[in-house]
Amino acid sequence: MLTIAALLLSLLFPAAYANLANCQWLADLKTPPPASAPYFCLESWLQQASLEGYDTMSPPRELGGNTNPVFVDVGINIFKIVDIDIKNAIMELSVWLRMSWTDTRLVWDPDVVGVSQLAYYASNDREQTTIWVPDLELYNQYESLYDFADKPAQVFPNGFVFWSRPGPLKVLCAFRDLTQLPFDKPSCAFELGGWAKSGYDVNYEFMSPPVSFSTEESAATTYQQYKIIGDDTRTNRREYFYPCCPNEPWPVLQYEVTLDRAASYYVLKVIVPNILFAFLSFLVFWFDVRTGERLSFGVTILLAMVAVDIISSELLPICPEYLFIEVLVAVSLLFAFLALCETCLVVYWYYKR
Repeated sequence: MLTIAALLLSLLFPAAYANLANCQWLADLKTPPPASAPYFCLESWLQQASLEGYDTMSPPRELGGNTNPVFVDVGINIFKIVDIDIKNAIMELSVWLRMSWTDTRLVWDPDVVGVSQLAYYASNDREQTTIWVPDLELYNQYESLYDFADKPAQVFPNGFVFWSRPGPLKVLCAFRDLTQLPFDKPSCAFELGGWAKSGYDVNYEFMSPPVSFSTEESAATTYQQYKIIGDDTRTNRREYFYPCCPNEPWPVLQYEVTLDRAASYYVLKVIVPNILFAFLSFLVFWFDVRTGERLSFGVTILLAMVAVDIISSELLPICPEYLFIEVLVAVSLLFAFLALCETCLVVYWYYKR
């Protein structure tokens, strides 16, 4: 229908249609277009007028020296856990990274122009972005935040900019509290901060709330080994001072998430088999010494426990601490080994006599 209407308009009123399609008011960026102009023409004129002479490398700082940096609020919405690799100390989350700030260069009067909201193309690539964006970076990164998808930023008449974009948050974690594995609650901390601009230029703070969790049905975390304990998620803001610039603060936003592990898998696949094998290894004491299967039974039990140990070792990190599951497996192997040694001694002394 719209195509037919546009065709009829172009045939009946060719001059008017040309003005409508080409937005001829864009030629003069100093004079706002008339109120009767189409809305998309008003948006195009406003975007071009506000970006004339705009420098995407310079933060929108106000006058007043170092006392007036750009305040950027940062928030993270965790959509889903993608992967938790305890062995390689890597955590990958699917998140929506949100930032908001005020850019006074993008202010306009909605009563004059008639536009209540604009969308500017925003990117960490300085050759692609149309507006200034914070150079926020993940410090303990496995992959950079610059790999997030480029999304438009919403800009409002008072210069308020809201930029939200989805992407994978891949973090190199220093997992803590692993000694009780698999009944542990490991935690991972990651830090976000400016890369090239100190706190004198850009000051990062937390949104309210600093961390949120998606409630969409597609964000459900069923049939996963880990889930995030929302009540145990902690945030902390710090300021670092580096030797290069001891008088410049570098604000850093720290997030710490605590994970709840599905321990039933380890219980059924590792803990219960090792305990059962340890008890079975004691059955050789009830075998008659003249039974040849007594020795082979003990060897079979020991080999089965070694096989379980090899499989479980693929799930465990290599660390100097003694983990609960490693101690359990070691003790079970020790019982089976002692039972086999006792069998060998009994058989040896019986036939020697």
